[in-house]
Amino acid sequence: MANNIEIRQLFTTEQLADTQKIERAVWNMEPIPLHQTFTAVKNGGIVLGAYVDKKMVGYVYGFPGFSEGKIYLCSHMLAILPEYRGKKIGETLKIEQANVARQFGYSLMTWTFDPLESRNAHLNLNKLRARGAIYSPNHYGELKDDLNQGLPSDRLIIEWELNEQPLEPIQSVEKDYLLLDVNAKDEPIMTKVFQQDNLPSSQVFFAKIPLNFQTIKRENFELATRWRLMTRRIFVRLFKDGYQATDVIFNDDYSWGYYVLRKISVV
Repeated sequence: MANNIEIRQLFTTEQLADTQKIERAVWNMEPIPLHQTFTAVKNGGIVLGAYVDKKMVGYVYGFPGFSEGKIYLCSHMLAILPEYRGKKIGETLKIEQANVARQFGYSLMTWTFDPLESRNAHLNLNKLRARGAIYSPNHYGELKDDLNQGLPSDRLIIEWELNEQPLEPIQSVEKDYLLLDVNAKDEPIMTKVFQQDNLPSSQVFFAKIPLNFQTIKRENFELATRWRLMTRRIFVRLFKDGYQATDVIFNDDYSWGYYVLRKISVV
């Protein structure tokens, strides 16, 4: 499928109107107004559409951001029609977005994602080799769309340094440094390592996550809430001490994932 994808940069309101259709289909919510996205692309923003057989099946939208003296591209939305997911369209869109961003003069891209959405974590950390640099509890407040309704909107904020060499991936879990695991009922539990007053000295820690969070949310909302709050405890503590999310490791039968939380030296 990746070879059949055509990526186009979008400039006109007619082109941007097709992104609204995808936004409605994916999130069942009112889309971003055309005047906003059109103004963004006229002022340093980037909107790309993914087409299969001349049909737009996905898009990515970003606008200029500024913070602490840095100018960057804030990649705000990525959406793929459900029947076209798992076909490398998201990855292709993000890579082309990075290419266009470099042409515009950007050296950094940022965006947010739900840390319990393992598919997104795999794309952002493993495939793109970006980093989850900041953990933001209830980042957007209460969201009403189908994917997010009812839970705190915790987010990892991704930073993708476009001109830097990415970190080498870590591919195996060290159980002695596992902070979040599950019990016999597949419910999240804090390990004895995390419950200590002081964590052991390590450059890397690990936290287990489910791979079917939306299913858990539909079938057992209380369990989904526990996953949210327990992963929050892990991330808040580790990120405060200078760790970032750099990888997701999957077990052999692809039934669980493990975040890699790595100590990052800031120069």
